[in-house]
Amino acid sequence: MLFHPTHHQQLGNLLSAARSLNSTLLDDLDRLVDWEQFRQPLSSLYHEKGGRPAHDPVKMLKLVFVQRLYNLSDEEVVRQLYDRRSFERFVGIDRLDSSSLTYYRKRLSGSGVMLDGLLDGINAQIVAHGYMVQSGSIVDASLIPSRHRPGSTWQSGPHQGEVIDPDSGSTVREHTTRAGDKRVTFHSGMKLHLRCSTDGIVQRVRVTTNTTHDTKLLQELIESGPPCDVLYADRGYDSEANRAVLFRKKIHDGIMRCQRKRKRSPRKRNKAIAPKRASVEHIFGVLKRTTTARLRYRGAPTNMVQVTMDGMIFNLKRFIKWKIGWQPSLYLR
Repeated sequence: MLFHPTHHQQLGNLLSAARSLNSTLLDDLDRLVDWEQFRQPLSSLYHEKGGRPAHDPVKMLKLVFVQRLYNLSDEEVVRQLYDRRSFERFVGIDRLDSSSLTYYRKRLSGSGVMLDGLLDGINAQIVAHGYMVQSGSIVDASLIPSRHRPGSTWQSGPHQGEVIDPDSGSTVREHTTRAGDKRVTFHSGMKLHLRCSTDGIVQRVRVTTNTTHDTKLLQELIESGPPCDVLYADRGYDSEANRAVLFRKKIHDGIMRCQRKRKRSPRKRNKAIAPKRASVEHIFGVLKRTTTARLRYRGAPTNMVQVTMDGMIFNLKRFIKWKIGWQPSLYLR
C-alpha cells in the first residue's frame, strides 16, 4: 500500500508531538499518577525527630522509579538528574548525592509489606482511570542472573573472606530437547516469583534464592495479593498442598498436572491451560529484555526494591498505551 506524502507528514508530526517537551513519558506519568498518595506510608521510613532533615520521600521514590525506568546506576541517575530537564521536572530534587539514593533503597528494602503497598497503589490508580483488570491470576517463577557470582568473597576490608551475596546461588537443570536429546544447563543468580492477572498486570513479586522451589511461594503470592476467582500455574506448582490452598480459598484450580503412574494422562487439560497462562511468559520476556535482565544489588531484600519498581513500570507502560494510545518506546527515542 502506497502512502500519500501528506500521510508521511502527519505521521511525522504525531511522532514529534509524542517526543515534545511537554509530552515525554515522565510528564505523562506525573500527570496521570498521584504520587502524593504514597507520602504517608513513606514518611514512616524516617524518624520524626533527630538528625538533619531528610530528602522528600515521595521525590526520592520518583527518583528510584526513574532509575529503574532507564536502568541507570546511582551515580548516573544523579548526573542525569542535573542534565535532563524531563528528570528535573518529574523528580523535583535540586541537590542530591548518590549515597542518599543507596540509603533510601535500604530503607525501602527493610520496610516489609510497604513494597506490596506501592504496587497495589499503582494498580488501584490504573483501575480508577477505567482499566478493567481481569479477576483471574497466573503465577510463575524464573531464574534471573545476579550481580555477584555465587560464592565470591570479599578480597579486602573488614569483611574479608566473607561471601559477598549469600542469596546468590547456582543450580543445575536437565531438560530434554524436541529431538529427544538430554541437556544440562547451569544457572547462577536468584529466582523471581511473579503473580499477574490473566490480562498481564503484575500483582505480586518476590525474590528468593534460586534453590527455592516454586511450590513454596504459591500460598504467599495468593494471600498477600488481591483476591482472584481462578489461578493458573504450570506443572511445577502441582502438589496436594497447593491444591488444598486453592480449595480453602475457593479459587478455581487452573494448575497444570504432572503425569503420574496409573493416572489418566493430563495432556488434554494441560493443553487447554497453556494458552491461558501465556501472559506471564510475555511479562518475563519483556522484563528480561529491558529492566530486569540482571539483578543489580546484593541480597534478595534489596533486589525486591528493583523488581517491585520494574513491575510498577511494566504496569504503567501498559496503562500509558491503553490511556493515551502511544507506545512507550516512542518516548524513549
